[in-house]
Amino acid sequence: MAAAERTFMSKLIYRVISATGALGSGFSHEAFDKAIVGQVDAIIANAGSTATDPVHLAKGTSEFSRESIAGELRHILAAGLRLGCPVVIGNCGSAGGTRNLKTTTSIARSVLDELAPVAMKVAIIDSRIATETVVREFRNGALLATGPVPELSAEVLRDSTIVAQMGVHPIIAALQGGAGLILTGRCAGAALYAADMIQRGIDPGLAYHAGHILKSGTIACEGGSESGCLAGEIHDDGAVSFTSFAPDARVTAYSIASHVLYRESHPQLQLYPEGALVLSDTGYFSAKSGRAGFRGSAFHRSGNVYPRSVKLEGAVPVDDGEGANWSVCHLLLNDDIIRSELFPIYYFEASADRWESVGTEWPRYFDIGGPMVSNAVDGRTLSLIADVPPAGAVTGLSSLDTMAAVRGDTVGINRLTFDILFDSSEAYEQALLSNVFHKANVAALLGVPEHRIVGSFFADSCRAIKITLNSAKLTTSGDDDPESTAHYCAILAGIRIPIHANAPAETPGLAHAEPSCSRTSR
Repeated sequence: MAAAERTFMSKLIYRVISATGALGSGFSHEAFDKAIVGQVDAIIANAGSTATDPVHLAKGTSEFSRESIAGELRHILAAGLRLGCPVVIGNCGSAGGTRNLKTTTSIARSVLDELAPVAMKVAIIDSRIATETVVREFRNGALLATGPVPELSAEVLRDSTIVAQMGVHPIIAALQGGAGLILTGRCAGAALYAADMIQRGIDPGLAYHAGHILKSGTIACEGGSESGCLAGEIHDDGAVSFTSFAPDARVTAYSIASHVLYRESHPQLQLYPEGALVLSDTGYFSAKSGRAGFRGSAFHRSGNVYPRSVKLEGAVPVDDGEGANWSVCHLLLNDDIIRSELFPIYYFEASADRWESVGTEWPRYFDIGGPMVSNAVDGRTLSLIADVPPAGAVTGLSSLDTMAAVRGDTVGINRLTFDILFDSSEAYEQALLSNVFHKANVAALLGVPEHRIVGSFFADSCRAIKITLNSAKLTTSGDDDPESTAHYCAILAGIRIPIHANAPAETPGLAHAEPSCSRTSR
């Protein structure tokens, strides 16, 4: 991984504060107050994701208490009012459903009342989609499953709470509409941050990648957590840097590079409603004053390869009334519905305890990023580990848990992903040379059919291998469950890696979007 230290001689053109990666989870007011010293163009906080628990979407509940959300929102809003910058809160109420959004709106009204006298334009963006619209698209065979999902029926759909995941366009419209506070329903976390950058003319590749880092608070740092405060800075030479304001969280080039893997199916490709973020040419660096960052990320707009779409997520209460199950995890590709029926923006003029409705607006859609290049965004081949017999005699065996750390997580509601982070470049090269991690071999090791393996990928930027597989079921019952991430992590950690002699300087066994490209030229 190239991570040369640099000193910034360029001009700072944009600075955003990620107040927390989970509003209500608890964050340090002192750290936040340090973060907002100097230039602040926006303050943004993610409030959750449907991936935490289907019950929050199905029942409109929140993972965190009303008191904790109000306390953090009060501090954030007071800063936004004092600095005169927009405040954006996304995925309100943990799940972003209409009921979750209404609860957070109620909290915001109380907080603004406490901060009186204030005058602020508020935008509320709903992510609800009409049930009958979903039923009609289902009957027309127009919903594309994003992996293993329960069998759908019109009855199940009508019993479900369903949200559509917005991208940047609704938030851009609200910002351009003059909103000082924006509350959104279900939203792609990176889009919360990318929207303001894009509407200010910042390159979308930098904007989406910065958003991916910022949405998680200081999880992208060594020793960080989702409740930590992180600042992102864009410079006029195309560099993006980050500074942690959590006392125990340290941002490094390696932590930024490895965070690309976090809750993603692919190490170099992320899909959004507007297109694809491609990280194959991204470089990472460290800087003085405890900063680190990246440059060179690219965004390819929606097109024939990846048409414009939004992800639908749905949850249905279970019979005992205590819990919920996932019911929908599909893509809606009907552009007419996306443009004309989704993500209404409701505006209010807030003044002390009075909120006056001042109109409704719909997002205005436009192309974002460069043209889609199919061989650069093909997740079936990009960074895929190919099946190439190893060279040289086996000189020994090494247990994977002595070479790397293995972490498992979920991607959305129906995929599992495993990141194998190697301790050294030598260990990483030995693992790749072994041919153990070709997808067919991985399937055999994990005891799953090969068709369940989405891919086994290399990530040179952080000396890692990523394995992604479709879940056999959408919920697990604990670490002993054979479908739990803990179960698969234990299997992976115990793998014995054959060490081969006479390894060539350049590792074979790697498939690329263009097979003739060498690994070092990427």
